[in-house]
Amino acid sequence: MIKEKRKAIRFKPDPGTIAWLDSTTSGEFHHEIPALVREEASKGAGFVVLDAPHLQTGHNCRAQVGKMEPRLVAIRWTRSLEQGVAVIGVEFLD
Repeated sequence: MIKEKRKAIRFKPDPGTIAWLDSTTSGEFHHEIPALVREEASKGAGFVVLDAPHLQTGHNCRAQVGKMEPRLVAIRWTRSLEQGVAVIGVEFLD
């Protein structure tokens, strides 16, 4: 039996759900980096992003997922899919 590492149930977002990332953690939210929402959970989400090399594991930023209010997030992991395309996993901190 494979033990699941995740502590929250993941679910697929509605097709075409977009998130916006802001590389800052305070002040006015800026729709800086668009991301396709790959998966969602109560404690975090997975995004597909283009050309965002400054989004590294351990970096805190803010994310607005769909129609939700912007939230403070921590980037927990990143994985390159191909040149210029990455998947990132974030944990909601608030």
